[in-house]
Amino acid sequence: MTTYYVGPGGNNANAGTSWALRKLTLNGAEDIPVAAGDTVYVGPGTYRETLTVDVSGSAGSPITYIGDYSGANTDGVGGVVRITGSDNDQTAARAYCITASGKNYRSFTNLLLDTTSSALANGTNCTNWTISKLLFGLSAAELLNCNGASQAEWTVRNCFFNAGSAISIYFNHSSGVDNAGHVVENCIFPAGYVGIYFLRVGGGTVRNCLINRCSLDGILTNALTTGQIVTVGNCIITGCDTGLRAITGGEIVENYNTLYGNTTSRANVSVGANSVAYPPLFD
Repeated sequence: MTTYYVGPGGNNANAGTSWALRKLTLNGAEDIPVAAGDTVYVGPGTYRETLTVDVSGSAGSPITYIGDYSGANTDGVGGVVRITGSDNDQTAARAYCITASGKNYRSFTNLLLDTTSSALANGTNCTNWTISKLLFGLSAAELLNCNGASQAEWTVRNCFFNAGSAISIYFNHSSGVDNAGHVVENCIFPAGYVGIYFLRVGGGTVRNCLINRCSLDGILTNALTTGQIVTVGNCIITGCDTGLRAITGGEIVENYNTLYGNTTSRANVSVGANSVAYPPLFD
């Protein structure tokens, strides 16, 4: 288990094993290659690249990228750690900030992602990803895209999704994926088209989230396998066109939520016994 470092002023010819010997780019670290249990500290700065995930971690030993916002582990100063799909901060030059296919047990924290022509972060047939403390900026499509028949066990927590007119989180596949085990918790969705969309992917849980002012749906399910559900609990969903929408009745089971100020609170969703319709009083 090795700790590596990436930051401005580095060199990809360096070993990356200390801040003084840091790599220059994210892919420079990835291509070492990293191995199960490794941690990569990413120093404050802007990284104009797509991190292509090449390696899987393992159970109990994920490969972790940490944006060092405080600077405690890198430059001693701190600041935003940004991955962008743009070369000029105006237009997208790349499809993704982070992308992977068939790579498992990966963790990303304390990063700002923005300005791509497709998803900001994209995983195809990936399992056991943890996405935490990420700020998702604008993109041309969904912000976080998890797709493929083998997807499973994604945990998305403590993230902020600035979606604009896009889908914030998109769990999807062309045919049914059952008991996926995805969890979205403690996240804020301040706007967007759809907050969280489960398309043919069942077995998800959404809890402790604030979903506000989605122009279509706060949470949407569509074409889940019969008997598969998405569970929603302890969330505030307000100001959306429809707060909770299941294309087929019974796909969403909700309780202990506040739904208020939506044009329609629920479509094909039964009211939870302990859910309420009071305005949220934010501090």
